[in-house]
Amino acid sequence: MDTDKWKSILVPKDVYLQIKEIAAKEGRTLGGQLRYIYSQYVSEEQKRVKELVDAEMTLRKAKDHSAAG
Repeated sequence: MDTDKWKSILVPKDVYLQIKEIAAKEGRTLGGQLRYIYSQYVSEEQKRVKELVDAEMTLRKAKDHSAAG
């Protein structure tokens, strides 16, 4: 196996079987399903970070506005 391109991961067998079953239902390979799960995680994490940044900016604007007034 080309270890510069591919890696193996160790997961509990029940997790492996569940991911394999989901992959089969959704017409993906096991590797494709793991890539999909990862991309969903990244997308959700980016959304959370954006919400946190937006909330922080709103707080700063409110503080700046109250300090100026």
